[in-house]
Amino acid sequence: TAPHPRLVPRRGLRRDDAAEFVGVSISKFDTWVKEGKLPQPTRIGGVVLWDIRKLDAAMDELLGGPDEADPFA
Repeated sequence: TAPHPRLVPRRGLRRDDAAEFVGVSISKFDTWVKEGKLPQPTRIGGVVLWDIRKLDAAMDELLGGPDEADPFA
C-alpha cells in the first residue's frame, strides 16, 4: 500500500496555500491583499509567508464575524 501523506499543521502559508485557505484564486487573493482586505505577508529571509491566524481574522471581518456555531471560531 502507498504511504499516507503526513498532514502537518502550519502557521505560515505560502501564497498559493493562503489563497486556497481563504477559498479564492491566486489572482483574487493578490487583489484582496493589494486592496487591504487581507493582510500583507511576512518576509523572513527569502521566504514569504501569510500568518494563518491573521488570514482567518481577516475573513471573519469580510464575512461579518465568526459564526457562533463554528467549533473552530
